[in-house]
Amino acid sequence: MERRDQNHLQRLGAFVALAGAVALLLALGLGPALAGCGGGPDTTCMPPSGGLKGGYEVRINGKGFERGVRVEFNGKVAKDVKFIGDDAIAVQAPAADSPGSVDIVVTSPKGTRIVFKDAFTYTSMPGLDVDPGAGKTAGAGSASAAPPGSAK
Repeated sequence: MERRDQNHLQRLGAFVALAGAVALLLALGLGPALAGCGGGPDTTCMPPSGGLKGGYEVRINGKGFERGVRVEFNGKVAKDVKFIGDDAIAVQAPAADSPGSVDIVVTSPKGTRIVFKDAFTYTSMPGLDVDPGAGKTAGAGSASAAPPGSAK
């Protein structure tokens, strides 16, 4: 098989996996979570939601970011803040205590704060763990299910 065909198949596989993740979110009634990050039409979060355990990367696209920002999800400091450019940063989402939408606050080194209201949604489904950061090389997430009360 030619390298070009392999690349095409990899991209097709990533698209199919992403479509499957979207279908899973819709089937679980989490369709509104696909709408994106709060904070206005120029602001998006990818992924827009994730599990309570945290630890996965969330990319925040907006305006006016600078190196050295501090990012908080509902008052909990995000780790591993990466400055991508003045229009994007990536962070490791902190764990949450309970499901629901939270504000993301970005504070510059000079103390200027940008608040994105209800920007990210933490989800919790018994017996279902969704890890949006899994499969980064393929560009898709993974999911596993187990009956409530059973060991994974």
